[in-house]
Order: sequence, then structure tokens, then C-alpha cells
Amino acid sequence: MNRVRKHIGVFATSYGIASGVLAALLCLLLAMLLFVVVESRKLYATHQRLATQISGITREQEDMLASLNRLVMPVCDDATLVRLRTQIFASRHIRDVGIFDQQNRLVCTSSEGLLASPLLPLTPALREIRNGLDQSIWFNAPILLGQWRYRAMVMQQGRFNVVVNQDSLSALLRDVDVLGLQLADALPGRVFVSGRLTPYWSRYFDEQTALKRPLKGFDWTAQALVRTDYIPGTPWVVQSYLALPDILQRQGLILLLVAVAASLIGLLVTGFITPILARQKHIGARIRNLLEEGCVQCYYQPIVELTTRRWVGCEVLMRIRDGDELISPLLALPEIEKQGLGWVLDSFVLQQSLRELAQALPPTSGFKVAVNLFPDNIQFRRLDALISPLQAMLRRPDLQLGLEIVEQSYDDTVVHEIAALRQAGYQVSVDDFGTGYSNLGRVKRMAPDVLKIDRSFVYEMEDLSLRSSLIPEIVSIARAIGSSLVAEGIENELQAEQLASMGVEYGQGYLFARPLPVDAFAEAFAAQLRWQQGTVHVG
Repeated sequence: MNRVRKHIGVFATSYGIASGVLAALLCLLLAMLLFVVVESRKLYATHQRLATQISGITREQEDMLASLNRLVMPVCDDATLVRLRTQIFASRHIRDVGIFDQQNRLVCTSSEGLLASPLLPLTPALREIRNGLDQSIWFNAPILLGQWRYRAMVMQQGRFNVVVNQDSLSALLRDVDVLGLQLADALPGRVFVSGRLTPYWSRYFDEQTALKRPLKGFDWTAQALVRTDYIPGTPWVVQSYLALPDILQRQGLILLLVAVAASLIGLLVTGFITPILARQKHIGARIRNLLEEGCVQCYYQPIVELTTRRWVGCEVLMRIRDGDELISPLLALPEIEKQGLGWVLDSFVLQQSLRELAQALPPTSGFKVAVNLFPDNIQFRRLDALISPLQAMLRRPDLQLGLEIVEQSYDDTVVHEIAALRQAGYQVSVDDFGTGYSNLGRVKRMAPDVLKIDRSFVYEMEDLSLRSSLIPEIVSIARAIGSSLVAEGIENELQAEQLASMGVEYGQGYLFARPLPVDAFAEAFAAQLRWQQGTVHVG
């Protein structure tokens, strides 16, 4: 996870642009989905209006035909014609009524009266038994009324038919693609087909209708909005489709505005998210994960007795490995403290260093292990609860744990905690001594076991600077409070000899060894022991 976050941080600009593009595309996609929903509702409303109209017409036709077959004699006399015309006047959709003879020939109509010669009807679009009677339906059929100049929808039952003006449906049919009549399980017989119905969509509707699972929504395979509705209580079927390009064309102006808005949103997302992603390459964004993923490594630098060059202990130094890179403590520690992760780091280093040294080092006559702590972690109860069980488990009393704090961090509360720690057997060191503002009285109250002279004093010794001239004063303070002295940052023999001559007992620095991982440190320590034993034997 940490490598992923670092990778994202390094390529933040690319990922930011990609995020902006995705945001823009998402906006466009949502807009298109909204367009589909809008057009779907329009299509549904069109079908509903047509269904309502056809249901009303069908119901009126069937009701009138049932009434005629039940109550009216199929004869063409004046009384019957008056009765038919009266019923037509009272109806909403019916414009004419016809009477058939026993050979199913049209012999009379309410508009023309008795015909000069009987007429055989055309083949119907649908013929079925309905309400116990043989029923036939014609759509867009030429009618006698108006000298065959008009076309109408006609329904026949028994000895009567009724004629409906199709003009009431023409406006609605402009917005649908197929109007059909369904007979049993056969495919609907199409009585109306729009001019834009392609062979593909003709087959598509046949397949959907044959499978009896008409779609009512967006078909992603066909990239179109499709709808098939069987009108309840009637044999009619309505089908329509609207391809995605047609939908977008209908919403052209809004789509243009959405595209502009999506572009602006994409730019805003890029501008907002890029800095956030860029922060992932900085240590502050990844330090928590690094600590939790076990990327902390312990390194060990020896503490040497200056007169004999004997290794008497070591300081534990923390390094954080970020992939193939070691992060400098100067970068990591401020972020750890800022994010309140000091105890996470200190507790890990304490446990890890003691375990590693206990396993790697041979038994010694007393080896001091110094570990730096954040000031907030100088708490006796918390530290003792962590360390005591670990020491009991490791069974290495020869490893004497020393806790280091920087001079600038302690106050009266810390003084009491240090007293409790020393009473429990822990050694306490003041690190970077001389860089703070402690006076002799305050240092006496803390009574540390060790004062560590900051490397800046040692570095300037050869130049005889004012800072280096203060080393004898630090030695005097240590003598006054009974503390040992360790000088940090020793890089050459001259520095080591001068410090020893001033009364500094111990030293630490590159002259003796760089910070080493535990295996290398154990090997160097064993070599130092062999050298020391050889020196004693020769002497």
C-alpha cells in the first residue's frame, strides 16, 4: 500500500488529469442516463395515451356491436337506419355502421342506406372468436363512405360492423414505430409501421414479442431505448424504439451545455485532486503506513571507552525503509511527532532492539543499550509495563537499558518520571547536552546517569572555537552531579585523544563504527572482543 501511495504521489499530475477526465466522462454518462430516463418517460406517456385511446375505441366498438347483435334486427329499413344513426350520434368515435347478410356481404350502411349491390369485405388484419362471436378487424381500410376516398378502422361482429375515423390516432401514431394486432401466440399482425423501422428493428421486435418478454427500458446490446406494450383487454400491441444517437440529438442543446459543464468539472477535479495526490510522495502522508507495515529498522552504533577502545554499549538508531530508500530521521521524526505517532515508534524500537541484541550478542559483563525517546513518552508506568515483561522473557540482565532524552525537553514533570525510572533500575541519559539552557541546579535535580556532549562541540575542537572551549565546563558539570560523559560525533584520533585528555570517558562516532544493522554489529562486536582479548593476552 505504501508503495502504491508513493507511486501515486510521483505521478500525481498524470493521475490528477486522469481523475479529471473520468469525472468529466462520469458527468456526461450521468447526463446521458438522465436523457434516457427523460425520453423513456416520454415514450411511456406516448404509449399510455395511445393505449388509452385504443382501449376506449375498442371498448366502444365492442359494446356497440354487442348491443346491435343483441337488440337490433339486421334489416335495412328506415326504422333500423334511424336507430343506427341515433347510436352513432351518441358515440364518441364511431362514424358509420354496416349490416351484413347471411353470406357475410355488406348490404347496408347507416350513411348510404341499402347498397345497390352487396360487397364482400377485404381480408381482415385479425379474425378471432370474441365474446362468442366471430370478430374481424381491419385497419386503414378504404370505406364506402366518401366514395372510397377515406380510410378507417373497422370492426365486425356477427351481422354488423362499426367504422372508426383513424384521425384520432394519427397524431399518436407519429411517435410510435409499430401498431399490431395479436392473435393467440402468433406474432402480431402489423397494421401500422413507421417509415424509420429498419429490418434490424423489425426482426428485433419479432424476437422480443415471440419470446413474450418485451423490453421496457434501455437495451445495452442494441444501444437503444425500446418499449413494447400489450394493451390490456384488447388484441393491440404497441412497439417503439429510440436509438442512443437519436436521444442525444433530441437533447442536443442540453448536451452541449452538459459537455461544457463536464469540462469545467473535470478541470476543477484535476486542480483539486492533483495537490492531494502529490502529497502522497511526501513522508508525512505515508509515515503512519510505514510504521504500521514494519518498515522501521534498528541500527546500532557502538559507545567506546576512549582510553581502552573497548565497546561498552551502543546507541540504537532508527531508520525507516521506504522501498529501496532509507528515510533520514531528520525528515521522519518531525512528522512522527506532528502526527502523534511517537509512542508507536518508541515502543517498536525498544522491543525490536532488545530482541535483536539478545539474540545476536554473546553474554557480556554488562552492555549498555541507549534508546532515544520522545519527551511525551518519558512515563514510568507506561515504559515499565512495556519493558519489564520483555526483559523477563529475554533473560538477558547483562543488557542494561538506558533511556535518552534531549536536554530541551525536560520539565518538572519529566524530572519526577526520570526519578521513578532510575529507581526501577533504568539508566537515564541527557542527549545533545550543551545545546539547551540548563543550569547546574536543574541538571542536579534530574541527576542523569550520563551526559552526552553534542557533536557540534566535538566538530569544532580542531578550530579552537568558542563552542569547543566549553567542553571543560561540561566536564565540570558532569563531575559535580556524578554523571558519566559520552562525546558524540568523533571522527578522528585527534578528537578522541583531546576528549580523553579533558576527562571524557566514552565516545561515539564514525572513528569507531558507523551505525550498523544487527548482524553486522554483532560481527563487529565479536571482532572487537577478539581484538581486546588478544591485546590483554599480549599485555
